Amino acid sequence: MRYKVFIFCLTLVFLALLVNVNAREREGAQQSFPKVNLLEDIVYMDINNIDMPMKNDGANGEDGQGYYPNGTDLAFLFSGGMAASGYIDDNGNGVNEPEELRTAWITPASLIEETQPGNWAQSADDPRYVFYVVNSSDGFGSEAYLKWADAVAQGADWVNLDGDPTSYDPMADRPDILADRTVWCVYNDGTTLSKRNRLQTLPLGLEVRQQAWAFARSDALGDVVFIRYRFTNALQRDIKDLIFTLWTDPDLGNANDDLIGCDTTLSMGYIYNDGDDDRYGGNPPAFGIDFFQGPVVESPGDTAYRYRGPLLGVDTLYDWKNLPMTSFMYYINGDPTIGDPNSKDIARYYQVGGLIANGNPLDPTIFGTGATASTDPRYVYNGDPVTATGWRDNVPADKRFMVNTGPFQLPAWQDLNGNNRVDVEEPGVQDIVVAYIVTRGASAINSVAKLRATDDFAQLAYNANFLVAGPPPAPVVDVRTADQEIELIVDLHRNGTYRYQQEDDLGNLQTFEGVKIYQFASRSTQETEGGLPNRKLIALYDLSNGYNNLYVRDGLGQWQLAFVGLENLNPADFTRPGTEYISFKVTQDAFNNNTPLINGKEYFFTVTSFSINLGNSPVTGSPYVRKDTLGTITGNPDNWLATSSADLLENSLATNLIAVRPQSDEVRPFRSTNPGEYYTGTRTFPADAERGFARVDVIRQDELLDHNYQVSFFEDGQYWRLTDQTLNQVLADSVTLQANAEDVGEVWNFPIIDGFSAQVYNVPLELVSDSVEYADLPDSLLWMTGRNTFGDGSVYNNGITLVRLFDPTLTTLKKSDVFPVRLIFQADSANHTTGYRWAVNTFTDASFRGPQPIPVTAYDITDPNNPRQLNICFNNPAAALPFSALNRIYVMTSNYDPQNAYVDEDPGDPSNLKNKFISETYLVLSLEYNDSLRRATRQNITVDVFPSYSNSDVDTYTFNASLLRPVLSQEERQSLLDRIKVVPNPYFAYSTYETSYDQAVLRFTHLDREVTIRIFNLAGQLVRTLTKNNTENQLTWDLRNEARLKVASGMYIAHVEVPGVGDKILKFAIIQREERIDQY
Repeated sequence: MRYKVFIFCLTLVFLALLVNVNAREREGAQQSFPKVNLLEDIVYMDINNIDMPMKNDGANGEDGQGYYPNGTDLAFLFSGGMAASGYIDDNGNGVNEPEELRTAWITPASLIEETQPGNWAQSADDPRYVFYVVNSSDGFGSEAYLKWADAVAQGADWVNLDGDPTSYDPMADRPDILADRTVWCVYNDGTTLSKRNRLQTLPLGLEVRQQAWAFARSDALGDVVFIRYRFTNALQRDIKDLIFTLWTDPDLGNANDDLIGCDTTLSMGYIYNDGDDDRYGGNPPAFGIDFFQGPVVESPGDTAYRYRGPLLGVDTLYDWKNLPMTSFMYYINGDPTIGDPNSKDIARYYQVGGLIANGNPLDPTIFGTGATASTDPRYVYNGDPVTATGWRDNVPADKRFMVNTGPFQLPAWQDLNGNNRVDVEEPGVQDIVVAYIVTRGASAINSVAKLRATDDFAQLAYNANFLVAGPPPAPVVDVRTADQEIELIVDLHRNGTYRYQQEDDLGNLQTFEGVKIYQFASRSTQETEGGLPNRKLIALYDLSNGYNNLYVRDGLGQWQLAFVGLENLNPADFTRPGTEYISFKVTQDAFNNNTPLINGKEYFFTVTSFSINLGNSPVTGSPYVRKDTLGTITGNPDNWLATSSADLLENSLATNLIAVRPQSDEVRPFRSTNPGEYYTGTRTFPADAERGFARVDVIRQDELLDHNYQVSFFEDGQYWRLTDQTLNQVLADSVTLQANAEDVGEVWNFPIIDGFSAQVYNVPLELVSDSVEYADLPDSLLWMTGRNTFGDGSVYNNGITLVRLFDPTLTTLKKSDVFPVRLIFQADSANHTTGYRWAVNTFTDASFRGPQPIPVTAYDITDPNNPRQLNICFNNPAAALPFSALNRIYVMTSNYDPQNAYVDEDPGDPSNLKNKFISETYLVLSLEYNDSLRRATRQNITVDVFPSYSNSDVDTYTFNASLLRPVLSQEERQSLLDRIKVVPNPYFAYSTYETSYDQAVLRFTHLDREVTIRIFNLAGQLVRTLTKNNTENQLTWDLRNEARLKVASGMYIAHVEVPGVGDKILKFAIIQREERIDQY
């Protein structure tokens, strides 16, 4: 494939040593010498399933680096680009006479590169002639919006929102955003003759504004990259009979087993495999290029359209039409009949189509199979490989194909409106929209069928002017690690994921439905790799909204289960914006029989969001997703039926691809406060109290500020707020969420602000325990017991509870007012104290009867060494204190007064005493009395009652976030040093960290930020020195010495030095594996 003459290779090598090439190294990819070009800029369109490099001179692929699926080194594209040719009125006399044929080709694999970055007649080395990238998530004033101003100066479109159509304002106007990612550049064919030595023509005079865009989706649109070419005739002479070509040198894995074809109904040329592929395996993909919008030509009675995207609308052109694919051609490097073009005439023959290199007609009967003498040679291999009918390719080889459209006229550009900008409506300007499509089915042939279906779906997106309701934005994922644990914190708020709902003109109404978490066995996101499972769904969160199992009809017309509705995501948990978070902890390896994760080993995950289509078809009026009401299709009337797979959309699996190692945060630990730490309120809690509390958990270390923060409560602890005391600014107000204190660390829908999650946990206000002291007698001899009257939150055989739990109308007690109480039931009447009696249980002033002796004494034992005696009240019609089911004893909050605790100081107020009673009630007792047991035992009963401490208005928590920064203390650094080890030990020909037979991996773990490791053999010779000064907690040794030669098997000693902490000596053994020589 990589055709280079020897001298050319030497030239590239020499120049590579002298020039700093702006090319990104692709991890895991097969590397080749990058093309040396002082002017080039490369951007990677990798937002969905396709990863395609694009250069600012119009070339795509970058020497075999067009990958599918994204995240792998499996290539579908070696090189791609555009080509054009036309005739120039060379003397400008306007007379119809033989004219000059010129070309503008960018086909790197054929060594034709006639384009260069920039506007026509401008310096190609201007640093502004680069790619401009904008994402749908970018906003006004963002870096992408600011940089777009340079693109506008070069001819890019923008959306005028501020009322000034003459200038672009990045703070008020929008770039021409067409999808989740839009990429723009400009180039021209005004190169010198030294770069045009292959076809040897003067420049055609084209300036091309190229705009590419893609959707970050996992459905069919996730397999598509769109490109718009806006051509301008920059010469002062008309270009006649211009033909435009989409040229590509595709390689589906192995380049030598490829077949090609075209579909005239879809205006698409494509390539597919002849069967299994030694790179892709048994189901290689198919790759196609489609004209969605061809050039416009005059055609009375027809209508042409220019779809310009959701922000700029659609231009309708009456008495014009869009040209489709007008021919499809291919050639093979070195082929004597259809070889690489080395002259302008051969290039033109291939663009016209149906002609071989010498200009003679192509005979379909001697190419491929299935053709007849009447087969149109302009559309090579236009049969159907899926049904094995028509003219088809049957000779696999390394091929380059051309999808052509034309001819059309391109007169000299005229600036009709005088704005000094190229506008698509002006003469000398044409828009052509194409798409690169890659799909992978169950087999090579099935991939072709899937390619066509994907093309149809992409056509729907085009027809909707690219305003297609898509899946929700991908969630933001924060990652934390611990010992054999990886935590994925899914932020459904930042990108608007949870509250997403989008409607389009096709009646689609995509609405957030849930989250999926996958683990992969490799960096690939494909379901299988090398015939082995590669993708597993390890968690599914489904919104509880009634949409259960969803079925979709497959290509054979059968209903297949596409989604299992778990309804495990409660909307009630996310009613407050800014609290839409999920935490998922991974502790087991799904690809290793769910065994525990291995510290230091790299694991791969992705988190996607998905949506369900709740819209209605504008054609039928029926919902796209309907219930299987009678259960006749799926057997269950609770199941749902989707019109198509597009009704259940998911982000691209590659969008959030995460590579992470357990325990990798040792050097930069994520801090959190302990429950109740940094309490600055006014209450004192018993050491073992059940209580509410606030805590802080760091999520984003780099966002921490050295500010003071306070969590406080109001409305009797019902609400809480977070305040930045340094700025005197409330960051979160009137928050109601207070999770159960038993679930600390398990609840995540708290606000995340300034890098930390502010969390509040609580306990219900109730009595939680009692302690009974009764000499040494058994409970069966208790003469005063609870009557089992009250429910939850009561103690002492459900005979003692809080008044606010029993009857909230009889108390004004606040959560801050609770305290432990000691009750003493006096066996000897001589020790009775005074209580206050009301005749009725409504405690009216008229029913108050005053003090009388009672056998119950109560104390506040907040300070057990200084108990405070409390007043007691009760209700009973008679003067005696019978312990019946209707009589209650009340423990008050006021200090004990045997005579004057309750005095009607205002007889004119009929509720004076009742109000005082209500303001002091605390506990209510419902007791059962056994006088026989009392006289038999004559022992007092002491019952200590303990409440819970719910969050209250007097509770505050104050902290400075600087205490949460990921800086190791000296004690922590010493602990790390003590835990340093080498793994595996011994190294026995293999380690679990290795992904290639050719790369040995031995690791030193639990390392501090700055470390030097010196490795010696038993003879004391220094074998290798390893150093690091970063936040990684490990170093990898490839078992090679300083000369990069493999070390011998044997025993080794490592001296680990940690500046400022100390050092450690490690001993380990190495048994090298057998050497395999694959090339010689």
